[in-house]
Amino acid sequence: MASLEFIASIGLLFFLFLVGQELDLYSIPQSGRKAFCITAVEISLPFICGIDVAVILCKIVDGVDKAEFPQFLIFMGVSLSITAFPVLARILAKLKLFTMCVGETTMVATTFHDVAAWILLALAVVLMGDDRGHKSPLVFV
Repeated sequence: MASLEFIASIGLLFFLFLVGQELDLYSIPQSGRKAFCITAVEISLPFICGIDVAVILCKIVDGVDKAEFPQFLIFMGVSLSITAFPVLARILAKLKLFTMCVGETTMVATTFHDVAAWILLALAVVLMGDDRGHKSPLVFV
């Protein structure tokens, strides 16, 4: 299982490298403010929906109450607000939208979103702690 996980990680690394090659870093200042506003909306709405789903799950499903409630809320919110940045980059490349204004804004917004989502996911993992209940801020870094 460990070797399969290693191969999957290497494949993901190569895939993200190819996506990063197609990302134009000079387009970030041009559409930065608009993309940041789009990112704020596209993270917050699914995050709120994820929190709502977590509250409903705690009332309906048996055994969910064993998890710590704040960590469960954050994890559900984060898991529903993450987008697939590499997949969106492939779609834009296939449709040849990278050079258009809409494609540049979409890529910048998705880049912001992916960075924020990984930070939130790392925060959720830190809040959950390890098997022994230790919550180390070093894991977040």
